[in-house]
Amino acid sequence: VDGRDWLILEKHPLDKDEWGLSLVMLKLKPEATSTCFDKSDHTYIGVSTGYVQDGGEDILSHGRVLLFEVSDPSRRLDDDGVILGPLPMANPAARKGDDKAADGGGSAGAASKEGTSSGTMTDKEKKQGGADTQKSSTVQPTTVHAGAADNANEGEEEEEWVTQTRARQKKTWLRLSCASRFKGIVSALSQLQAHVAVCEGPNEANACARLEVYAWRMDQGPGLTGSLRLIGFFDQLVLVVSIKVVKNYVLLGDLRHSIQWVNWREKDSNLQILAKDATCCDVLGCEIVIDAPAIAMLVADDLRNLRVFQFRPDLSKSNRLQHAAEFHVGAPITSFVRHKVWSASQKLQRFASWFASLDGAAGAVVPVDEHSFRRLYALQGILVNALPHTAALNPRAFRLARRHLTDIAPRQKKILDGALLWRFVSLDAREQARLTCAIGTTVENVLSALRDIDESLSVLC
Repeated sequence: VDGRDWLILEKHPLDKDEWGLSLVMLKLKPEATSTCFDKSDHTYIGVSTGYVQDGGEDILSHGRVLLFEVSDPSRRLDDDGVILGPLPMANPAARKGDDKAADGGGSAGAASKEGTSSGTMTDKEKKQGGADTQKSSTVQPTTVHAGAADNANEGEEEEEWVTQTRARQKKTWLRLSCASRFKGIVSALSQLQAHVAVCEGPNEANACARLEVYAWRMDQGPGLTGSLRLIGFFDQLVLVVSIKVVKNYVLLGDLRHSIQWVNWREKDSNLQILAKDATCCDVLGCEIVIDAPAIAMLVADDLRNLRVFQFRPDLSKSNRLQHAAEFHVGAPITSFVRHKVWSASQKLQRFASWFASLDGAAGAVVPVDEHSFRRLYALQGILVNALPHTAALNPRAFRLARRHLTDIAPRQKKILDGALLWRFVSLDAREQARLTCAIGTTVENVLSALRDIDESLSVLC
């Protein structure tokens, strides 16, 4: 996929020395005290930024939160705020074909584009349309004949129509509704129920980072009509680099002190910490993997590992997260995307996580049932010893998580190596039968388990 030829519908320049740190989609509803007429849910694009001073100094820098309202393309406004008609959806080639059919297939005249558009036109559009018509009459002849000249004229008209339509659409997609300044950089942004969760970095007023919850207020009037009102906060440690939300639960990934599992109570606007990881782990990104009713926290650290934690208050009376699994990826991961897993049984509520690394690789973590996990885990051990590996490198040793010297916790090898398991599919039938016989199963059972995993990643619900 190459985005060099993509059309830029909207562009918003940032200030000098300002850098965008996160971009999320929000669906917010104005609070009851708002003075706007429409208090229904609206879709916004939220951007968090931070300023880096000259020389790279960012300790005492500040940031902003920008909220762009996604406008309806069918409801267009001109520069004066006047509502215009809908965009033309038929290109000149289609209109010319209709004209030819009406004239009986003879020669067609080149009609003015503004004259054929439908809908109510404002005085501004009429003046602009008259100028465009006069300009086009000096460049193109008023009558063309069928043949090569006809085809060339149709191509020019269609290209010009596409250019004008895109230029008019460019003004209608996004509208800046709010630009709030903060004393520290805004490292992460997310939606928490009907509110906005903002992760603010250290600043002159606060020596530590903070998680702040804001209510969205929308007033009636021109310009920036939106504002954020602080309703709750939670002090952090160093700097929150990732925030993920599921219902009223928040997962925070700190740059130096691992992750924290926080609960948001709407009735008293309070943030309460439920559990945390006590180890010193430099988090680059985090995500929530759901296999209902169980919930797991996926963490990517600076040692290029993936770690899985679980919140099990029934097993431990402390507020520590249980370390469930670890896996060495070999690349720094900074971005996660959660999506629903397709399954034949609609009763299963599973959400997998796609991740992207800084070296251009992509992968996924998918929850599987225990029966399939045991079968594939046994097959994985057989494949390590039975298959030849590149440069005689052992995949079992490569997938062992890298650790700091002070980390002496027992290893948890509960993540399957998909790259190794998918080599089983390319083997011949005799070799597959020999390997599955060694673990006491059949080839059909193994292929069925691999097919379920592949289907869960092929369909995004």
